[in-house]
Amino acid sequence: PAERVLYERYPIVGATLLSQVPGSSALVEIVEAHAENFDGSGFPQRRKGPQIPLAARVLRLADGLDTHLLHAGRIADRDAAAAHLRAQSGKAYDPKLVELALAWLEETADQPAPAPVIEIAAAELRPGVRLAQDVYDESWMFLARQGVVVTEAMLQRLQGAIRGQRVKVFER
Repeated sequence: PAERVLYERYPIVGATLLSQVPGSSALVEIVEAHAENFDGSGFPQRRKGPQIPLAARVLRLADGLDTHLLHAGRIADRDAAAAHLRAQSGKAYDPKLVELALAWLEETADQPAPAPVIEIAAAELRPGVRLAQDVYDESWMFLARQGVVVTEAMLQRLQGAIRGQRVKVFER
């Protein structure tokens, strides 16, 4: 129970940190409310339904899919994803958003399988390469999310932070 109390503070901590960034005010409430559940069982404020900003409800659904159902940036098991969405409709997720997500799953069912994953040295990273794993430095500081496409702006910094490491990327 004590750990749960601490855990439920993370949206407030994130919102507090983000509120220090100039120009972020529109995002602060979204970050703070993204762990609220549609039925009021979420946290930190136990908001319910339309009391939760729409963008936070969207983020809640996306986070749930990402946490439970994605693999390498794609839905690993569409049937499991659909079952999860249906089971959580009206509970964790806004039912109208669930309908949209289910329609999206159906519309994208025929997409080709993701490219094969290969492992390369950090020095071999190039702009346009898509990461197939989250990337951390040697102290386990998070640097980049799986699925991100390496840009020219991030390349030198990323390579400097993970010098000597190998990284899983999608083969082009």
